[in-house]
Amino acid sequence: MYQEYLETYLEKMQEMDPIYLGITAIVGLIFLGIIISAFNKSAKKGRARKIAPHLHLNQIQIAPLGKGAQIKIENLGEVANVKGAKIIGRKDMRLTQAYKDFILEKNKLYMVFCEVDGKGRADNGFNLEIEYFDSMGNAYRQIFFISKDSKVAEKAKLVKLV
Repeated sequence: MYQEYLETYLEKMQEMDPIYLGITAIVGLIFLGIIISAFNKSAKKGRARKIAPHLHLNQIQIAPLGKGAQIKIENLGEVANVKGAKIIGRKDMRLTQAYKDFILEKNKLYMVFCEVDGKGRADNGFNLEIEYFDSMGNAYRQIFFISKDSKVAEKAKLVKLV
């Protein structure tokens, strides 16, 4: 069945029928555009991976009374520009000091201080979300799961690719 269509198509192409030439050109351009788009996006992601910061949870210190916490985050990758930090999942906790627009150099520490309002304790566990940019302007978002016993960070998510 397809052989018949293909033979008819090839005959019309040999006769230089403008409709079939136009269809061939349009399909070819669409196919070429898809291929170029796929290679361009993968190349951009490859470049972004090379200059991406890699934030790692280094240390957690809980105050003796349990009301405050100091979180040390280390950048093991390239330079990061921290745009914001916030506590997720707890309403009784607030950031007392998180440096916005802070440039985090390679192999340097970034400290975040937080405090509990009310009767809660800081060692019960909470999530810290940090948003940052790399040197090209790609935006990342990373969540750190902080508790007394474990230090876990999920992989940074590329939010915006420039």
